Amino acid sequence: MNIKACKKGILLAGLSVLLLLTSCKKNGLQAQFKKNASVFSKELALLSFDAARETGNKADAEAFFTENLHFDTFQASEDYDATPTSNSIGYVFAHAVYDGSDIIAIMVRGFNYGAEWASNFRMGKKGNHAGFASAAEKIYADLLEYCQKHFPQGKIKLWISGYSRGGGVANVLAHFILSRSDFDILQNNMYVYTLEAPQALTEDNALPYPNVFNIINSADVIPYIAPNAYDLYRCGNDVDVYTPKIDRYMKEAEHDLAAFTPIRTEDTTWFFKADTEQEFLTGLLTKLMEAQPEGFPSFESREAYADTVQDDLCYLFELFMNVPAEERTALLDAFKGFVKVLYSEQADTLNGSLQMIMHSTGLYGKMIGILTSDAINYNDALLQKAFMTIVQIALTKKEIIAGCMTYAENLKRLGQMHEPATIRILLEHYED
Repeated sequence: MNIKACKKGILLAGLSVLLLLTSCKKNGLQAQFKKNASVFSKELALLSFDAARETGNKADAEAFFTENLHFDTFQASEDYDATPTSNSIGYVFAHAVYDGSDIIAIMVRGFNYGAEWASNFRMGKKGNHAGFASAAEKIYADLLEYCQKHFPQGKIKLWISGYSRGGGVANVLAHFILSRSDFDILQNNMYVYTLEAPQALTEDNALPYPNVFNIINSADVIPYIAPNAYDLYRCGNDVDVYTPKIDRYMKEAEHDLAAFTPIRTEDTTWFFKADTEQEFLTGLLTKLMEAQPEGFPSFESREAYADTVQDDLCYLFELFMNVPAEERTALLDAFKGFVKVLYSEQADTLNGSLQMIMHSTGLYGKMIGILTSDAINYNDALLQKAFMTIVQIALTKKEIIAGCMTYAENLKRLGQMHEPATIRILLEHYED
């Protein structure tokens, strides 16, 4: 046999297989956008997860859309090329033509967004969630310009997704598009799949759009935030992927979860009753929102939160998220030490002086040292004020902190419930 001819045959066969797989993938994707957008598609939900997952950086997002899905006209927001701030927002657009329709993908960054995370805490006193709505307005204006520039006469279909914070912004964006007249698009041609989205729309705006699907894990705290008590909700339909079989599925995927322990009867005298994960997280939120002494930071109402907590949390977390990951871990360890001192006899000897408590634990000094060594600009007066707020919250929420320390594995499990791997596995098994 001619060796050269044999190699050529193998190469052509491999190329044929590659082209066949590409064609199958494209045809499969085309089929998704032929469907009525108001009918839930598990396949499109999974693809939306994968697309949203690639938004962590611009290069990954571009490769996913142009090389994997064969989209074109890729565009990313300028904020990918700058250090994230509480006012920035990463998002990408991409385009494909299926059956004569222009499919525009809009994916909102939900990973590696650094200080953007601080805007999660900027709710405002009323109206839609201020941080998410501001980000959605930026995307809306840019999307309108993108469509007018590239596809002014096209028959447009939109595909929107985002994970976590990105999901919250995507949910608000969907409402803006569907409630305004700038985009000539039917609900049946707008495919929206958010993932683990927080609540960001007022009840009046949280309309039950049949084409908006919010994939949530009801054992994850993020979809409960901001709470309904603050008049914040999601538009569209929630699709709860949680299942009592979660531990089995996660074990099969070699991604074990921490064990959940129901609250012991003797602890319910000071904590709360919780036999399930969902009861545990709602119990925590209820405790957090209990009334506070006058003059102390309060989560009791949205107005109280905005007046006493919001600015300090936003400032503190913007600085925290700008610190390198390994140093954030060191700060978290220092925070645990801070909590131990706060509830020890040592704190009692300080006669309740917030300043003395703040400085005695070493947490504040460690934060200053890290910010200085990393050349991160900060305002000392604002930072001290933020730390004082944290001390006051900790002093008035001792039951929550003590409960979380007692049931530390439950808290760990709660964090794992928001991990992308957990959501992907739950979504894979949804409707099994």
